Amino acid sequence: MIFKDARLLYRISSNLTSGKITTFRFPELRNYRTLELFLPSPPETNSKFQTMSNTGSVAKQIFGSSPRPLHLGISVSNLEESIKWYTETLGFEPAKRLDLPEVQFRVAILEYQGFGVELIEVKGSSKYPLAWNEPGPQHRIQGIVHFAFRVDDLDATVKVLRDRGARFACEPTVLEGLGIRYFHIFDNDGNLIEFGQSLK
Repeated sequence: MIFKDARLLYRISSNLTSGKITTFRFPELRNYRTLELFLPSPPETNSKFQTMSNTGSVAKQIFGSSPRPLHLGISVSNLEESIKWYTETLGFEPAKRLDLPEVQFRVAILEYQGFGVELIEVKGSSKYPLAWNEPGPQHRIQGIVHFAFRVDDLDATVKVLRDRGARFACEPTVLEGLGIRYFHIFDNDGNLIEFGQSLK
């Protein structure tokens, strides 16, 4: 059935209710003077999915389509010793250097595959109170307590780091609930560094 009269179409469209049968009477029509129309209710939306979708779009607006870390900043006790440790133990390569003697501030950025470690030395800086503590005690202080690298072969990583003399904070451990196998080492100032491999 086709309505050519715009007034009739308006009468229908403006009075339809989702999920209900609506009866219309058209005395001006020869046929179909009474018409029942049903407008299905819109499908229910999953509020949780909708929230996740909105969150994803916000993250994309902030980070772009391919988010990746830029660098990790670490305040260190001795810049030269930290450069030595991160290059010799982890294989990072020096990329940038900045010395500001007038404010007793020195910075070095080391990089590997586009990821940087920014080492910052400020004269008179305080030592991290939980340095050289095992992961448990370190996690009792709120804030960022460690950073982690994903690796393809955890056992191979363990061997390389042992051969390079790294000090282990904990041995390889499995966390089934998080789907990961991991371990921690200390850097030369006692900061925790985690290496993890996803369980298959």
